Amino acid sequence: MTGRPTVIEATPGSPRTAVTRVAVAQVAPRVGEPAANRAAAEAAITDAAGAGARLVVLPELVNSGYVFTGAEEARSLAEPADGPTVTGWERLAGADRCADERGMSWVRGTSLIGPDGYPLAGPVLTDGPAVLTADCDLTRARDKATGPRNDVHRDRRTDLY
Repeated sequence: MTGRPTVIEATPGSPRTAVTRVAVAQVAPRVGEPAANRAAAEAAITDAAGAGARLVVLPELVNSGYVFTGAEEARSLAEPADGPTVTGWERLAGADRCADERGMSWVRGTSLIGPDGYPLAGPVLTDGPAVLTADCDLTRARDKATGPRNDVHRDRRTDLY
């Protein structure tokens, strides 16, 4: 990974009181290069925190990369929770007062989508590292209502399927 991520900011139009800045990092991890992958993730976290993010979402498998040749290669790149990747992120989160969370991100096309299905930021249309940020009302995360009488989870009738 070369260069620093580009930071792209977006703020939704409607003002909210309980807003948290969320960043989605677009990085391209490489299989078998955990030190380089950690450095790329740390650069994205640092840049996101510098842009005011309180929550940073990284691609899954960001420390090991994707598409293993087999189970043995995947096991060889696995780390314990107290390994260098997570402890490095803990250090950064403590230093920057920023949280970390795993997530899925595809190089080229990374987007932040709001609860109404419309983009809050992105997509990133260039190859290479980038960080998207948007202000999000996390208190709405548990609201799964599709209307005044329908709730996505409470309306489930598992006896019918």
